[in-house]
Amino acid sequence: MTDMSTKNPTQIDEFSAWLERYGRSEGTVNQYVHHVKRALASDPIKRLTNKKLAPKTRRSIKAALLSWADFTKNEELREEIRRVKLPAAHRQKQRPILNDEQWKKMIEALPKARVTEPVRAILGILLTRGMRKGDVLRIRRSEILDALKSDILLYEAKGARRLEFPLTSSWRPFVEVLAEHQDYDRVWELVCRPGSQKVEQSAGRAVIRALRKVAKKCGIEPRSVHPHLLRKMYATKYYRLCKDPHKLMHHMQWTNIETAMRYVQVDDRATLDSIAEKMFD
Repeated sequence: MTDMSTKNPTQIDEFSAWLERYGRSEGTVNQYVHHVKRALASDPIKRLTNKKLAPKTRRSIKAALLSWADFTKNEELREEIRRVKLPAAHRQKQRPILNDEQWKKMIEALPKARVTEPVRAILGILLTRGMRKGDVLRIRRSEILDALKSDILLYEAKGARRLEFPLTSSWRPFVEVLAEHQDYDRVWELVCRPGSQKVEQSAGRAVIRALRKVAKKCGIEPRSVHPHLLRKMYATKYYRLCKDPHKLMHHMQWTNIETAMRYVQVDDRATLDSIAEKMFD
């Protein structure tokens, strides 16, 4: 087994700075550091092969450890990790989504919600366009102003991908609210002070708290609601209307059809099951 221990208390901090230097977002840096710290205290291979962990979590751990191997120039560790075969990155359990009534209630409750205007605008974009929370928080003010001129929001998303989202009447007003504010570079600065530590992470938590506050007002269990649930709800509703996984993929700006097909499979499951039952009528 490769020795993962370190006697240098600053090495993790140096690893964090190294990740930032090469373009990792604050959220990714925090996630990788967390996984590496856990691995330093145990056998990394056992952690990667722990079947109690979700496949997506294990893949995230593998990516973090490979980055650590690069940083420490540990070729032996890199080779060990590469030998580990992981399952497909599917969730172990299907998470429920909001029903149509709950989704509409949250949209209708948003104007009167006791949250700041920037946070209201962020929640509005999550509800009415299904974008990633982290992507919205990273958008620059210059990109917002350009979007209002061109009717296309062009920005750098997770993984340094350049995405284009045409503005429509359903979510343009929320973008206009963000444009009204000045003296900020990225949207997260409208949620947390720029000088605060881990501002992106803190802003993300603040958005989640505000979302759950709105959910509670709508009679929805707050702990059951999170930003990705809104994205999932939006994508599901879009697919039910277009019935075309390729259109869904392009609309959501996903890089592969497999992601869209997961929504197709879930939405069509009841129909497929009913067909199977008719086979024995």
